[in-house]
Amino acid sequence: MNNIYINNLQQVADNLKKKGYSNDEINVEIQELMAVYGCDSECQKQKEIKKFKENLVKQKKFVNNEENIKKAEKKLLTFQHGSQYYKEFMKEKVSKEFNEFKNKLLRENQKYNSNFNTKLNYYKNQINHYDNTSVLINMKIDEKVKLEKQLEQYNKTVETNNRKSYYEIQQTDYLFTIRKVILFCFYLLLVIYFVKGPFFKNKQYKNYKVIALIMLYILFPYVVNYFVLFLRFSYNFIRRNVGKNVYNNI
Repeated sequence: MNNIYINNLQQVADNLKKKGYSNDEINVEIQELMAVYGCDSECQKQKEIKKFKENLVKQKKFVNNEENIKKAEKKLLTFQHGSQYYKEFMKEKVSKEFNEFKNKLLRENQKYNSNFNTKLNYYKNQINHYDNTSVLINMKIDEKVKLEKQLEQYNKTVETNNRKSYYEIQQTDYLFTIRKVILFCFYLLLVIYFVKGPFFKNKQYKNYKVIALIMLYILFPYVVNYFVLFLRFSYNFIRRNVGKNVYNNI
């Protein structure tokens, strides 16, 4: 650290001492300043990126942990490159998965068509061998028509599922954006309280009740998700069970 930086810290310490801060309180404030300004913005950014990468590696070690892996990946990419990069990354990823799924369906469809053509050729040979058997001919024709209808229905189902997946992805992106805006506003109120409110002016950070309320406020967006899930589960449980004949099991 250079002399200017040391002199600035000394001035801060002197000012705090004039305001009536104890030596322990002054030391805490100095340590916090050193932790923040002892490393420039790029240094702090690289430290955060390292933490996010370590968390992502940690999450990948667990089995059946796809949800947490996605969250860790999102935090890393958003912090490192921005939300727009993450959106483009997810679009490319979803597009790749969608193409893989589509190609898989096409391969299955080709295999199905190949089997269908093989059976159709077999039926034609049977008809040629048994021209005089009208019953057999009619049966084979009916089977052919049935298979063609099944193939047509299968293709329609694939197209419908593809459109449904596309719209669901759009809706999900929209809901995530709304959720992020709400969370931003929610925590912005807390920042405004810290900056403009009596938290530092009246030293409310020494009041354990105030600290507890702030912690509850911070955790509320995460707890409310589980609360909503609980209400939904309770509603479904009551709807399934209310109205049942209790004498059925007697």
